[in-house]
Amino acid sequence: MSSITIQGVYYVDTPSKVGHVAIRPTFQEKIARWEDTSGNRTVRLSQPMKELPALPSRIELVFEKQITTLEYLTLELYNEKLKSKVVGSPTFSSTEEVQRYYLETNFIRYE
Repeated sequence: MSSITIQGVYYVDTPSKVGHVAIRPTFQEKIARWEDTSGNRTVRLSQPMKELPALPSRIELVFEKQITTLEYLTLELYNEKLKSKVVGSPTFSSTEEVQRYYLETNFIRYE
C-alpha cells in the first residue's frame, strides 16, 4: 500500500492519549500520522491498513492493543464531543465550516 493522505478532519475516539482530532490523516503500511491542535502524531499500527475510500466516514486503527476509531468530524459530533474541550468553544453552523476551520487553521505557532 502506498501512502494515502485523507484531506479531512476526524474525531479520535480512543482510550489512549493521542489527542481529540486527526487532521489530514496519512497511512502507509503499519504507520498512521496526523496533525492535531498541539502537534503531529505518529502511531505504529498492529496490522497494516487496508485500502480506504477517498473520504471515509469511519476508520478503525489497532495500536497499543487497543482499537481507536477515527470518525469524520461533523457539526453534530463536534458539538457533542469536542466543543466543550476546545479553547474558546467556537460555534459553527455546518459540517463544512467545522472541517474548513480545522483544515485551514495553523494551530502550531512558531516563534
